[in-house]
Amino acid sequence: MDQELLKLLTRIKIQGKKLMGLEIDIMRLNADRHYADEILHKLTTSENEELVMTAINFMGKVGLLKTKIGTEPAVPATEPPSDPISGKYTGRLR
Repeated sequence: MDQELLKLLTRIKIQGKKLMGLEIDIMRLNADRHYADEILHKLTTSENEELVMTAINFMGKVGLLKTKIGTEPAVPATEPPSDPISGKYTGRLR
């Protein structure tokens, strides 16, 4: 674990407690994806800009941000087939 990640975890723990009253288990935050998603979602709803930025930086550092702003989603939406005869019987004609 690098120094920057340690600083982010420390800020999340202290600011989450001070500003939002959250008891954050930093070991679990780093190891449990579901717990991390839940806690980081709560932190990003804060009115404190520094806390939100810290949470977003942590998410980016550990790979929880799925796409960059302005790019297409990771899973493209499926479109119905544009073929007008799809679904109709197209067997051989005699």
